[in-house]
Amino acid sequence: MRVKSIMLAGLVSVMSFPAISAEPLASSEGDPKDAWRQTLRATPPPEAGCFEASYPSTAWEQVTCAEPSQKPLPSKRPQTKVVGGSNDWSLQAPEPIKIAVGEFPRGEVGLAPDSDPYYSLQLNTNMAYSTLCGDKKDNKDCVAWQLFVYDSGLGALTGDGALYVQSWLFNYNKPCPAGWNQYGGDCMKSTRPSKVPTISVREITNIKMSAFLGIMGEDGVTIEYNGRMYVNSAAPNIPDMASIWNWAEFNVFGELYSEEIKFTKGSYLDVRLGAQYPSDQTVAPTCVRGGNIGQTNNMTLSPSCTVVPAETQSNPYANPYIEFSESVL
Repeated sequence: MRVKSIMLAGLVSVMSFPAISAEPLASSEGDPKDAWRQTLRATPPPEAGCFEASYPSTAWEQVTCAEPSQKPLPSKRPQTKVVGGSNDWSLQAPEPIKIAVGEFPRGEVGLAPDSDPYYSLQLNTNMAYSTLCGDKKDNKDCVAWQLFVYDSGLGALTGDGALYVQSWLFNYNKPCPAGWNQYGGDCMKSTRPSKVPTISVREITNIKMSAFLGIMGEDGVTIEYNGRMYVNSAAPNIPDMASIWNWAEFNVFGELYSEEIKFTKGSYLDVRLGAQYPSDQTVAPTCVRGGNIGQTNNMTLSPSCTVVPAETQSNPYANPYIEFSESVL
């Protein structure tokens, strides 16, 4: 299966061996921003588009969106020792996912002298048949895929990073639906990206990313950095994706024109990916080996992945999650 994406940056990974009121919220324990984050992630803006909110306010402020690029990212490559391609740890959920949250709770990275400084973070869904593919008997190889991207590489042109949602129909093999772009037998549609700060990759442990499907009729992606949350939301491009999203991948990957971000020896990251379900159950997910991204980083993936159930965590806003490491040995 070919895996592509369209913005001006790619994706990278690493390892070690929306809103109702402007009133502030407080968490009973842990980080006081936890309740604020949960409120914003669970309550999208009142309409599709680009919005921001600063702690402790939970009121979304609408901002101007950017224009999307239509340049695809490279395809998925065979599994190697580096992180990316088909080599990654992913989360398998016991039921459809409503919200997924990715972050790097621990880590330290240095950028190699020969590396492109730009990168992107990506949180992606599984690939699965969608009713948008048409009659399954006539188009049995068609699968839908949705990805949620923070792209720091756009800053090379505008001084801004980009946050967007991108949807694919692979092996559609006929003229694309109205509003979609044709790439051979595949179809792609992207939201107009939100302009967000170009955050240095050295600050990656201070970023929290989330993706949501089908909440109040919207799909979207958020980035939180330095007490400010940015959201890019839209009406669903794949209407039934919310009911078939049961697998997720999150990591940091290389920028489009370099394909791989390179870290210095001794760099490491712990990667955490959590999930919240429509039923609000806290059943733990499982770790599965594999990924869908064409870009890479030069880290080595840890051989193990840990599942952390919600009931073992002291934070009342916690979701069950998986965690693993990657590093440059």
